[in-house]
Amino acid sequence: MQTKKWGIKVAILCLCLGVPSTCPAKVIHVDGDAAGANNGTNWNDAFTDLQEAMSNARAFPQIVEELRVAHGVYRPARPSGHRQAAFQLIDGLVMKGGYAGGDPVDVVHLDEPPLVSISSTMARPIASPMSM
Repeated sequence: MQTKKWGIKVAILCLCLGVPSTCPAKVIHVDGDAAGANNGTNWNDAFTDLQEAMSNARAFPQIVEELRVAHGVYRPARPSGHRQAAFQLIDGLVMKGGYAGGDPVDVVHLDEPPLVSISSTMARPIASPMSM
């Protein structure tokens, strides 16, 4: 019950402040090719950066329950970023990958085997064959 009260307060505050892009949903979408609002609310407006989506989920643990990640390779830092950057998983957050992205519905049905294999990869930003 406490979680619902907290979520309602955050939603009302966000509406009053007029900052819907910072208000998370229960499910956050990530697609490196999305061209929308970059707020994670759906595939068209998905976050393009997995690290940013995870930061958003970490900031609102009472609201965000799941990250859905479209196929692609996601790096914890940009090429000019820190060489030791890493993704830090969030306790209790469900992460699902392999979605086609860009669709109004989730194309990969997790309870059925997919007809085409689509993957999502979390990779190190800079790696040489010797460091792997």
